[in-house]
Amino acid sequence: MSESANDRFGELVQIMARLRGENGCPWDREQTHASIKPYLLEESYEVLESIDENDPAKLEEELGDLALQVVFHAQMADEAGLFTIADVLRGINEKLRRRHPHIFGDVKADTAQEVLFNWEQIKKLEREKAQGRASLLDGVPREPEGASRSPPRPPAARASVAGRLRLERGPPGLPESRGGAGGAPGRHGE
Repeated sequence: MSESANDRFGELVQIMARLRGENGCPWDREQTHASIKPYLLEESYEVLESIDENDPAKLEEELGDLALQVVFHAQMADEAGLFTIADVLRGINEKLRRRHPHIFGDVKADTAQEVLFNWEQIKKLEREKAQGRASLLDGVPREPEGASRSPPRPPAARASVAGRLRLERGPPGLPESRGGAGGAPGRHGE
């Protein structure tokens, strides 16, 4: 019997629900959106690093770690009655259909440039409709927390960010480490 992506994704969602559940992992249960923000950033940089290194095995692992972050945040939102992972997936599926009218509608776009132009126009209209915003940068923080206004890092410097984040947290399991609420007993997915 072959594995399907639906089965594996459903399993991940169930594992996270169990980890956060009544008899789950104490560390996972006390995390918040804010406490695991550094892991989301770290995992994103590790995906970039694996791409820069052209390492498919590492990319597979790091994409799993990044997927875990999405599921972790969605699980916490579900517990708070805000939204579920199904809502997240429905939203992105609807967005992809809306923004690809040349595939799912009757708009003509024969080149990548036409697709990008249409995508940005649709995105602009969505923003205006939802929030009265028109600028492509409206809603983007001027300076995300923990970011500096320094120029973009070259790949080698960017790759070292994940290592620095791990060092800042300190050894796993120590109360004084900065790895989320109560210190990090180790990162999920590694």
